[in-house]
Amino acid sequence: MALPIPKIDDLSYQQIRSILLDELPLISRDYTDHNASDPGIALLELLSAMGESIIYRCDQISPEVERNFLKMVLDRPEPVTATVVFYRGKKSVPLPALPTGVDFEDAGFGEKMSYDSGTGLLSFDGAMTELNRQRLSALSADSLYEAAVTALFEATNKVIVIHAGTVITGANAAVGRAVPDAGGTLFETIGEVEIPAMTNNVTATARHLAVWEGSQSLGTGSGETDQYFDLVLPKGSLPLLLDPARQGSLAYDPNPLITVGAQTWRYAPDLLDAVETDAVFTVEWLPRRVSAEEQAYRFRFGNGVNGRIPADGEPVVCLRYQRVADRYVQVAANCLDTIQSLREPLPPDAVPAGLVSGVTYDTTRELLLLTGGLTVDWATLRDLVPADASYLATYQSAIDNLFEQSALHVNNPHPARGGRYLFGAHTAAEQGLGTLFDPDRAIAARDFQFMATDGFNGSSGLKALKVARAHALRTDDLGGVAVIVVPERASINDWWPTPTLDLLNAVYQFIDERRVITTRVLVQAPVYQEIALYLSVKSKLHADPVELAGAIQKTVRRRFDALDGGIDGTGWPLGRGVYRSELFQLLKGINGVDQIESVRIGNNVDNALFNLSPLTFPKIVGELCIGGRTWPLDPTVPIT
Repeated sequence: MALPIPKIDDLSYQQIRSILLDELPLISRDYTDHNASDPGIALLELLSAMGESIIYRCDQISPEVERNFLKMVLDRPEPVTATVVFYRGKKSVPLPALPTGVDFEDAGFGEKMSYDSGTGLLSFDGAMTELNRQRLSALSADSLYEAAVTALFEATNKVIVIHAGTVITGANAAVGRAVPDAGGTLFETIGEVEIPAMTNNVTATARHLAVWEGSQSLGTGSGETDQYFDLVLPKGSLPLLLDPARQGSLAYDPNPLITVGAQTWRYAPDLLDAVETDAVFTVEWLPRRVSAEEQAYRFRFGNGVNGRIPADGEPVVCLRYQRVADRYVQVAANCLDTIQSLREPLPPDAVPAGLVSGVTYDTTRELLLLTGGLTVDWATLRDLVPADASYLATYQSAIDNLFEQSALHVNNPHPARGGRYLFGAHTAAEQGLGTLFDPDRAIAARDFQFMATDGFNGSSGLKALKVARAHALRTDDLGGVAVIVVPERASINDWWPTPTLDLLNAVYQFIDERRVITTRVLVQAPVYQEIALYLSVKSKLHADPVELAGAIQKTVRRRFDALDGGIDGTGWPLGRGVYRSELFQLLKGINGVDQIESVRIGNNVDNALFNLSPLTFPKIVGELCIGGRTWPLDPTVPIT
């Protein structure tokens, strides 16, 4: 039995006085004068009166305490992310003429190798393996041809480093609704990846890019410890992106950029980790309510021990911050197919004057930036540095890697996902706490089923990718789980819904991020196993045989349907067999059936149970006979 919780916020003066008097003997047995004239009693009564006037606060939670509690229990905003794949493009080398007798089509390289006699270029698409190089070289003993193949081999196997912050977009990407600060359909990679030699592609994670750049004054420093400034935004604004894993990085830091005076200060997730000389600040990720129309993010600065103190009179200015867009930023598979901008780290002393059009240098982050459609005068750009310059090798290495990146192709094989937990100051307490009851880790079978249905459907902004039903089963004692995914019907006549490969991949990717590391997950489509039923009934005198045949076909199909079947109409249980007795019961309940003559499952008259294979649903076929006329039970064949 739980201990009773006393209510003390509604005690009266007399009740408080009585409680305090009862405590006096515990303090001193000699205190026996409880008259009102006693100074101690007078003081006790004064405290009782004061207690009555302020005790109402005991059951009240201050806004600051409520905010600190919400920050502990709520999930941080989850950005919309997409998995993108970078592919090597086509590389070409000059070759005056193709030797006689060389036929790439016959050699099995028709899709990879080509020669353009008009431009005199020999080209290969992707990374050329050592075996391919040997086979291509064997096609001719011509020295120029062999040298060109070797040059192609080297060109197609250069190591390409793709830096975080590479911006990707696509003409066919779409935003689901108009959000003023959603940032359109730009995505940026959030980690450095590398395409090694002999490899055609590499996978990276890209995050939706919604950036604000300008100059917004937050206030002026006072020289005191523990200063804070508020970034005020309209109510309902998308939340700030705070990325503790990348704070302080020159190459890629998506966190807010703040200047105090003339110096740039960096975001830190916790000031307790800072020392007195660190020019850092932290941000309360849960916004505060300022008014009915505004909310604010609080930027906190150090106390001189943990982080520096903004000096008196120094202006505090926000130059840039990024937003977290919600799942209405809808990007389907194969839509992010264009690299919009590239970056390459380069120290300031290795940057020549007069960069060509389309190339700029960011002195704050020490980055060489390539924009403008990635088409620049590479020869001029590479020769900007004198041959005797000490930084020539550093500069040309950066330019060469930019050139290799500019020839890459990109695509997203799966739809974008994420955009969750975007709780503003007005909705954090109302909606945010509801997420505490959503499982964030898939452990039991029911967790996997929830993740594959409600969890996945809630995270995907693409309405075309929805799961109607899922089953999760342990496949062995070593942590294997099979998740069977049944999608929503593509049409009203989609009797046996089957998920697309994109949907299966998207569900797997969603579950894979939430599984225990020792669990192996297999996401697959359902198998529909044919069951041949042979039914024979007599109709009542008033019943139309054609209408009755249609009713029986519809009833039988619905009973064994993967989505609407079963006794309770929530779907036929996965792997459950079909009993002959339940067919008698089903037919007897159909209006118009007078007598059931025979029910047979398969070719065996005495077959009382048809056992389904594990992880399968029934697919009903067979025949129905009414008064000597027969109709198919296959729902794809209309009753006439």
